[in-house]
Amino acid sequence: MADPNDLAAERLEFIRMTRDSAAAIAPRDGDLRRVRALPYASPGFDPAVWRQIAKLGWIGLRLPEEVGGAGMSMAESVALYEELGAGLVPEPLIAGSLAATLLAETSETALLDTVLAGQALVAVAWQASPNAIDLVAGPAASRHGVPMAGAASHLLVSVRESGRTRLLLLDPSKVDTVPVQRQDGTTVATLRISGNARRMITEDVGGVLEDALDQAALGTAAYLLGVAEHAFGITLDYLKQRKQFG
Repeated sequence: MADPNDLAAERLEFIRMTRDSAAAIAPRDGDLRRVRALPYASPGFDPAVWRQIAKLGWIGLRLPEEVGGAGMSMAESVALYEELGAGLVPEPLIAGSLAATLLAETSETALLDTVLAGQALVAVAWQASPNAIDLVAGPAASRHGVPMAGAASHLLVSVRESGRTRLLLLDPSKVDTVPVQRQDGTTVATLRISGNARRMITEDVGGVLEDALDQAALGTAAYLLGVAEHAFGITLDYLKQRKQFG
């Protein structure tokens, strides 16, 4: 039987390695010109950096190895997201990982492979109301707050009907997309979906979707913690240098 102390030490080492690999792409003291410029231009991130992120296995960090993932725990993911937040990385890893998690529950294995390789980008559209985050019943007439919609090669839309939550796969070219630029320069979209643009790819992923959204929320909290740490560091450095009126 494995020693619990050894397992804990091994997990801490994985977390340290994850942080180190993130810092190689997004050093906390790096140049801010990239992250200041990218959100205001399409697609809002650097595709070359996105491919590098895919090569490191981060998109499928929590997916099982048998579907092409790394099989890591949420602890490694949270450490990674916090470090990326501290580096102010604009690449949409949390949203991309959410899409990969849902695709792993479908038969779209070829699409999942291209997502994990950084060759395709799938946006998840699940928010049915602009002021609510609950999964609601009804047809997929519109979805709000969809990240990466302008760069996505595919769209995943959740529909809850008759006690089941299903996923539809959509071609973005057949969807009416209304971009909305937020104050920080990043862009989300509202989608209006016609009846002939949808293709059902799974029967019921209700529990999986809710768990995946919880994990994405936790990942976002970790990312924002990293952003706050970076902002605090910048502010502290400024206060140490600031002099006024002698």
